[in-house]
Order: sequence, then C-alpha cells, then structure tokens
Amino acid sequence: MLTGPTPSLDAPLMRQIVTRGAVTAAGATAAWAIGRWTPGTERRTSTMGLTALVTTQLAQTLLTRRHSPWSWRPR
Repeated sequence: MLTGPTPSLDAPLMRQIVTRGAVTAAGATAAWAIGRWTPGTERRTSTMGLTALVTTQLAQTLLTRRHSPWSWRPR
C-alpha cells in the first residue's frame, strides 16, 4: 500500500519546464516587439511572434532530443 503520492515532478524537471517556458516566451515576445517597432501591419507582427514561438519550441526539441532514449537514432 502506498503511503502517499509519489512526486512525479522533481526539482530538476520543474526547473527545466520553467526555463523552457521562459525561453519560449522571451523569444516570441522579442520577435513580436521587433514587429511592432518596424513598419508593417498587425498581421505581420502577429506572424513574426508566432513564427518565433514555433521556432524556439522546435529548436528546444531538437537540442534536447539527443539526450532522450526514445528518440530515433540512425546507426
């Protein structure tokens, strides 16, 4: 019988989640702010922010992928 819930999110994992979230938000916000300060439409500004959001997430996935035992590795 279990005496209590097992902590599934230990401190290193929580730190990584918070760091990745902050990096993603900073990248998207910076791109959006640059879009606001440069000549262009609101739609262009939104597109710049969304593109930066997706790009930072993809880059983080590719960087952490090599440490995962579940990722596909060519032989």
